[in-house]
Amino acid sequence: MSSLQETQAAFQDHVLCHDKRIVAQLLNGEKASTATLLAIYSDGYRLRLIEALAVHYPALQVILGDKVFHELGLAYVEANPSQHFSIRYYGHRLSAFLAEELPYSELPLLSELAKWEWALSGVFDAADAGLMTLEGMALIQPERWPGLCFALHPSVFRVEIAWNTVAIWKAFDKKEDVPTPQLLPVSVSWLLWRHGLVTHFRPLVADEAWALGALACGRTFDHLCEGMCKWVSKEGVPVYVVALLKRWLVEGLITAVV
Repeated sequence: MSSLQETQAAFQDHVLCHDKRIVAQLLNGEKASTATLLAIYSDGYRLRLIEALAVHYPALQVILGDKVFHELGLAYVEANPSQHFSIRYYGHRLSAFLAEELPYSELPLLSELAKWEWALSGVFDAADAGLMTLEGMALIQPERWPGLCFALHPSVFRVEIAWNTVAIWKAFDKKEDVPTPQLLPVSVSWLLWRHGLVTHFRPLVADEAWALGALACGRTFDHLCEGMCKWVSKEGVPVYVVALLKRWLVEGLITAVV
């Protein structure tokens, strides 16, 4: 490693890990000491990452307040240095961090709200794809149906919600008074996706949640029908599943049939 590479590595270790080796390799500036100049870079790195967290988690920032959110950001940056060339992907572990670390883990809604907001970011940024249409589906030969698999749009996400997290986020989004955190009687699976340029989300009932999970795993139409017997009579299953497929096609959830 060259002298320049060694200096650059030492500088990076200082910014990321507060390593002091670089201090002895630098001269004081005319207007500021080496320690002051290094602190500008070190603090700037952390502030930029905290700004990125604020972009992805605006509701969480409002609920925590700027001071607590800044403290959370500093703690998260120390535990999770940036690993990706694009700052867009920084913050993907914040939900897990909030669930694991005190004092944040004492209020599970914080982790769930972070999970929800990260999913919204993922929906917005997901790749686009062509959509399967009702007309295209009608052209499929009947004998092919049992083995059909359905590809979901890249923007399709599912999030399990145990608190009134969505109500809190909606209140934030509409600039209304935020309701008191409450645990729901039963957890709810929410579907999130983008149709065109618009982000959509809605709660799922148990059978539809199972069916979408099966689709995501590459299960066939025949498998969907078998699984739906848990909720629907055997005779009514094919019609019920076709009705679900029609809704998903209209909503823009399915990109292809294979």
